[in-house]
Amino acid sequence: ENNIFKYHLIISISMVLEPPKVEDVLKGLSSDTRLLIIESLRNHSKSAIEVFNDISEMKIDTFEVVSLLSLSTSLPIEQLFSKPFNIRCSGLEHISPNENYIFAMNHQSALDPMAAAAILVPHTNRHLSTLLHKCYYDFPLLALLFRRWQAVRVDPDNQEGRTNSIKDGIAKLAQGNNVLVFPEGAVTTQDKPLLRAHTGVIKLAIMSRKKIVPVGVRGTYHAWRFPHAFPKNPFSLIYFNFKYPVEFVFGAPIDLRKYYALDLAQQTQKNKCLLRIQVTKLMTKIGVLAGQPYLHDVVLLRR
Repeated sequence: ENNIFKYHLIISISMVLEPPKVEDVLKGLSSDTRLLIIESLRNHSKSAIEVFNDISEMKIDTFEVVSLLSLSTSLPIEQLFSKPFNIRCSGLEHISPNENYIFAMNHQSALDPMAAAAILVPHTNRHLSTLLHKCYYDFPLLALLFRRWQAVRVDPDNQEGRTNSIKDGIAKLAQGNNVLVFPEGAVTTQDKPLLRAHTGVIKLAIMSRKKIVPVGVRGTYHAWRFPHAFPKNPFSLIYFNFKYPVEFVFGAPIDLRKYYALDLAQQTQKNKCLLRIQVTKLMTKIGVLAGQPYLHDVVLLRR
């Protein structure tokens, strides 16, 4: 139990630190550990978690192994973090390697952006920049992690903050990155309907002229109940349920090219209504993929 606790703790803390040189990481480890790690870094046929299992069988201290693997510059942090979880995905055939996208997803847990990156970064060979609510930046360790992942800070409480986040998202897409958006703007649980969505994701798609891929995620709330249980239960930050099944379902891309000529700088009632209708259509699709109904503004779809 002590080793499991240390595993959770070190994974949580060390994954957000700046990666040192490999030779610095290897200092102080036993010769057996160093040889195994060096062999692993030279031969990438083994994943980080497979190397971890090999070392565990040798009964070497879990603390030093996880510290090494999570800090190694040769192993993707998001892959190491999500690898122990029971993650399945479907619908990746909808994603073309020749273009970048806006991925719009429901939000259940802080695990969502990390697991999404573990799936999409190797599949698309592109960075995944996530638009994240400013509240996540109240946690210094998470803030460091998000900066390393080229995330975009979102301040939904004022117009300037919303405008700047869309501009930053457009810039990331222009660089060739994919962008991940949580239109609900907050987390919810699997057993509740989706929250009423913000329209910024539609603005971002029209202004950047990129397609939106709807994504439904299930199970991340049960796999890592952060930030739901925090701060009431501070250990929720470092407690993971690796066995709970997590599923990502990717839908067909949505093309909004017929709205590219719109001047969205004009805050007209017509533009507001159009954005609301389009985000309702998007969230209805996400709700189907996630198994959570979207009950807001559906009357607009009957017009």
